[in-house]
Amino acid sequence: LNIFNPEVVVICGGVTLAGDHLFVPLRREVARRAFKPAVNACRIVPCELTGTAGVYGAAKVFLDQAVGA
Repeated sequence: LNIFNPEVVVICGGVTLAGDHLFVPLRREVARRAFKPAVNACRIVPCELTGTAGVYGAAKVFLDQAVGA
């Protein structure tokens, strides 16, 4: 967070099924360790594609390489 200063961090995969059991302590620890301006500027959210995220990612890589996008 401190170096890249992203607007959003997206967590994907089965771990997101933990919901608040994951995200509440994760956000609290990030707030404790990162610079306050970076924390205030960044959201940590679960991926909307849950179980299919890997398939979409693999398809995107394939298309980029095959088509040269």
